[in-house]
Amino acid sequence: MHSFAWTLPSVDLTSPSETNLNKCAKALQDLFKQVIEAAGRTRHQNGYSVPWWSEKCKAAYKAYREATDGSPAQEEARKTLRDIIRRSKRSHWDEIIAEASATRNIWSVAKWRKAIDRFQPPPLIDGDKSILDPTERATFLRDKLLKRKTTEEDIPDLWEEDLPVNKNIYWDQTVSEPEAKKATTGSGNTAPGADGILVALL
Repeated sequence: MHSFAWTLPSVDLTSPSETNLNKCAKALQDLFKQVIEAAGRTRHQNGYSVPWWSEKCKAAYKAYREATDGSPAQEEARKTLRDIIRRSKRSHWDEIIAEASATRNIWSVAKWRKAIDRFQPPPLIDGDKSILDPTERATFLRDKLLKRKTTEEDIPDLWEEDLPVNKNIYWDQTVSEPEAKKATTGSGNTAPGADGILVALL
């Protein structure tokens, strides 16, 4: 206990007792917790590094994370990050293709290139512009195929015809004897009603 006295100024070590021992243990626990929080750092093993991730990608990702959620600045930072990542990937693979000399490296690059072409949809052409982003593709298709421009393109409403006004609906108010019998005595419940009358009596 005296070895740690300099770290425990609030504990009286001149008279050892059970109370002082508990206080010392609690003070040491708090001390270790403060040291771990100050100097320790949790390691995350879930992520993995990619060869094309550069300092520009880090800076763009930091700017995106620091932007306010839902703000125009965040949307602009997202587009910037996406463009930088796309250029970084392209530069990385262009360098690999340029350095590929052995037969094994050439076949590896060819396999990667074939996989990309297999799952990448062709771009949409809008004049001189090629659209590759999924969100921009969806917006372009919506505007071209689904968006209504004039009222002449509306689907005709079948209920806009001239319908008769205040037309009475035919309603037969007469009740036949079989209908009255079925309504009064056709119930499957044989228990008497609130007035004590059985269905059979009716």
